[in-house]
Amino acid sequence: MDKVCAGVSHWSIINSAATNSQLAGVLAGFQITVIAVLFASSRKPDSHTVVLFASGVLVLGLDSFLFSLITGTALPETPSRDECAIVWSQGVAASGMLAVGGAVLVCGLGWMLVSYGQGLAITDMKGGDGTTPSDATQLRIYASVLNGCLSGAIVVATMGLLMSTTIYYLRIKYAEPDGRFIWAAGGYGGIVIIACAFIIIRRTRRTVKTLHSAPAGASIDFSIGRLPQTTYGAAALAVTSTIFAGLLTQWAFSSWVQVTGSVALGLFVPGIINFGIAASVADAKRPPNGWQPPPS
Repeated sequence: MDKVCAGVSHWSIINSAATNSQLAGVLAGFQITVIAVLFASSRKPDSHTVVLFASGVLVLGLDSFLFSLITGTALPETPSRDECAIVWSQGVAASGMLAVGGAVLVCGLGWMLVSYGQGLAITDMKGGDGTTPSDATQLRIYASVLNGCLSGAIVVATMGLLMSTTIYYLRIKYAEPDGRFIWAAGGYGGIVIIACAFIIIRRTRRTVKTLHSAPAGASIDFSIGRLPQTTYGAAALAVTSTIFAGLLTQWAFSSWVQVTGSVALGLFVPGIINFGIAASVADAKRPPNGWQPPPS
């Protein structure tokens, strides 16, 4: 059964579903813990960070259920290509959710770094513990740059994996898929990676320039960019993918509906959400009161 559904890729989404289900569950539990810690801390938690982790809990929690659904799928000893394609359709949608949940988690950690860097720098400057203005500035810059690096890494990693999963799926669904579909999947993922890298670098460089020019102890406001749209999109993807995978177990959809839905939920929509992740990297565009940054 596994050899038939693995095809020429030699990778079975059924065998990997159990591990992916555990991974999604662990990541969801981690985000719940972070939310609890943020609320229990003496410092007021950043609302946008909490909202990010909350949407990640929804995505990863439902994703864990979807992968467990795939694990429990009982296929005949020699399943047909259509029977394998149904399981793969569910797996592609679940993979898209796992990628989005991971991206949301890393984006939230990045925002925690930025907030921690700014809070610690301001506290050290006011505390008189010997921290120099240069140290405080470098601390904030380091946190902001690390935020951009983490966001860029998760976008590249998730889009690469989703491109591979989609191509595997097309080869399972069709013995000889149209090469244009393969190139379209690869081209879309490449465009998302390049565009997101450009956005992240641009926002991070602008932040570094602002922090270099700002007074060491000044409180700087960071633009959250497309963070609200990103959280809404992640929640919508979670609900839609869960419904889609559930319907596939009950009804036999036409081939084009099955493929279109799987590719949209497993590659296209996660790519759009990754755009939102890139556009949500901390951007210090709003200077503190009484201070203006140098012109770009």
